[in-house]
Amino acid sequence: MEFKTDLHDKKAVLIIAHPRHELRVFNWLTQAHPSVLILTDGSGRSSQSRLKETKRILDETEAKPGAIFGAYTDKYIYEAILNRRTDVFIQMAELISDVLSQEPNAYVVGDAAEGYNPAHDVCRLVINTAIQLIYIRTNKMIPSYDFVLTGPPDTFSTETLNVERSILLTLDDDMFERKLQLLKSYEGLEIDVVETFSQCPPDAFRKELLRWTDNNITDGLPDEMPYYEKHGEQRVAEGKYHFVLRRNEHMLSIAADLRDYLEQVKLHTQ
Repeated sequence: MEFKTDLHDKKAVLIIAHPRHELRVFNWLTQAHPSVLILTDGSGRSSQSRLKETKRILDETEAKPGAIFGAYTDKYIYEAILNRRTDVFIQMAELISDVLSQEPNAYVVGDAAEGYNPAHDVCRLVINTAIQLIYIRTNKMIPSYDFVLTGPPDTFSTETLNVERSILLTLDDDMFERKLQLLKSYEGLEIDVVETFSQCPPDAFRKELLRWTDNNITDGLPDEMPYYEKHGEQRVAEGKYHFVLRRNEHMLSIAADLRDYLEQVKLHTQ
């Protein structure tokens, strides 16, 4: 697998939940120069935005901030999921579909749903909903890829990976060193980098795997408790959270609402 020559003529759009996710696909950024849409400012539980650091990386790779660039806080997204504010995610999907509709030869790269962080997973739901909206209205399916945000960057299942359509990039020494330096210099990411490198060696980041996606409106996770739910239970027990965000009660309910919305749009376009 390698970067597809037929994508050089297409407009790349990167859609991620948080600033810093772009580092996972830094080599691709330098080739594709995408328009970058970021749902949150990356502030987490603090009030410190991480957009400035990401803007520096985009400038270096000739990528451009898009129509959504840290418009929401992590707290806002979390509460929207917890309160099943599907209207928030419909609004995001409609805006993204408008952006993509203005690019006749667009393709999308974005966060994978992994059950690690609900913002990552809802970002994938929003991406898939936007792409389905375009398909319903124009009968055009935009190529879409995801990439993992936890564990080795080339993680995949042999049962689900579409090898023919997916893209695997291997960085040369200069690009690899450039990527590592950016990872280490990204302000506020120091602890995350140490933790990541303790789980997998730095050399793992020589590879960037963009996995072809089918755009289904589901999180695609196995039928077991995801990490974010276990983490939420621990935080509630510690007195740091008041509620646990549940996959079945919250995430899958939002996915069902989004599917219902798509059905309504389909009825109105017939």
